[in-house]
Amino acid sequence: MTSCIKPVDAPKCVKCNGVTIRYGKTQGRQRYRCKFCKMTFLQTYSYRAWSPYCSQNIVALLTEGCGIRSIARLLKVATGTVIKRIKQIAGRLHKPSIESGGIYEVDEFKTYIGSKECPCWVILALDRASGKVVEIVVGKRNMANLSSITNVLINTAC
Repeated sequence: MTSCIKPVDAPKCVKCNGVTIRYGKTQGRQRYRCKFCKMTFLQTYSYRAWSPYCSQNIVALLTEGCGIRSIARLLKVATGTVIKRIKQIAGRLHKPSIESGGIYEVDEFKTYIGSKECPCWVILALDRASGKVVEIVVGKRNMANLSSITNVLINTAC
C-alpha cells in the first residue's frame, strides 16, 4: 500500500529560522506559518517592498541624500511605502547618550517647506569628537527652540 502523503519542503522561518507549516494560500501562493514565533510569510513575494533588503536600501539612499521620490523610483516601490518605512525606521532609533565633559557644537540651518513663504529652521547639537547629532529641534527660529537644545547640554554637563 502506497502512502498518499507527499513530503513537503517547507522553508525555514525568516524571523527565527524555526520549523514552518503550510498555512493556506494567498493570491494562489502558498503561505507558511512558523510553529515557534507564529509569524506567517510567503516563500516568494510579488511586490518589491517585501524584500528583506528594501529597508536597508532606503537607509543607504537616504544617507546619500536621495529624496523620497527618487528612492521610490530607484527601488521601484510606491512613495507611500518609502514614507512608511522611513517612519518605521525612525521609530526604532534612540538618541545617543550625552557625556558630561564632552565638547559639543550647536549649529542651525534654514530650509523651506513647500515654498519660500514657509521657512523652517533646523537646530542641531553635534558631538565634536564623533560628529554624531545628539539633539535636534525643527521649527521656528526663536529662543524657546534654542533653549531646549542648550538646556539639554547644560543639564548633562552638571
